[in-house]
Amino acid sequence: MEQKKSSIGKVSLNYGLIVGVLLILWSLLMHIFDIDRESYISFISYLILLGGIIWGSKIYRDHYSGGFITYGKSFSVGFLIGLFGSILVSIFLFIFLKYIDPATFAEILENTLNKSELNILESSPDISDQDLEQALSMVEKFTTQFTIAIGAFIMNVIVSVVFSLITSIFIKKEEKLV
Repeated sequence: MEQKKSSIGKVSLNYGLIVGVLLILWSLLMHIFDIDRESYISFISYLILLGGIIWGSKIYRDHYSGGFITYGKSFSVGFLIGLFGSILVSIFLFIFLKYIDPATFAEILENTLNKSELNILESSPDISDQDLEQALSMVEKFTTQFTIAIGAFIMNVIVSVVFSLITSIFIKKEEKLV
């Protein structure tokens, strides 16, 4: 079997884009069918990310690295797949909330304000109405399409790190020196 030559970055970018597109399609399906993002079914997005990291790392090991890969390289491939997928999803999320469906952003903002108000009242029951309004206006000021996209990006990158750390244990295959 002839080994193909390709860099970790190129392979990771290709599989990261595939993962990103799959995550976007899943997100659109959840939106179309009005599935609550906090429901148990939303965990499928994590399975897509995990599957993409495993798939891309194994492809790199088997087709571009001679059937062998160190733990570090496996982690790098998996992390980069998650990173590139996260970038694509975050860009999509920003565009979706800002231009395609601003009503979804308005709903997120309203839910955030309601949860924040409950949390503030729980932690400081004797807060004045003026202080509560001021706190809620700060929450509203910092809840934008951009901050939601950045938050999603950070969360996806953290999950990608964890998934890559774990999956690399099983994907690594080092050459035995005789």
